[in-house]
Amino acid sequence: QQAEAFADRLGKLTVFEQLDHAWLSAFGRPPTTKERELANAFTFEMEASLEGPRTQSQREALITFAQSLLCAAEFVVVD
Repeated sequence: QQAEAFADRLGKLTVFEQLDHAWLSAFGRPPTTKERELANAFTFEMEASLEGPRTQSQREALITFAQSLLCAAEFVVVD
């Protein structure tokens, strides 16, 4: 449910803003160049693999992406 709410907030932004906002919200920092490249590839491939209307595929890809951020050790572990 949290991933869906997070993805819905991201979905209101432009594609270019989504990754930076997601990283800032989850980790308190912008993504590195490598993280941005990997996240772009992940969401693009996830969206391409899903069936149905494009808007639904985009939302499902964002939900999966949001879930991956929320499960990341950097998000879960507090230094």
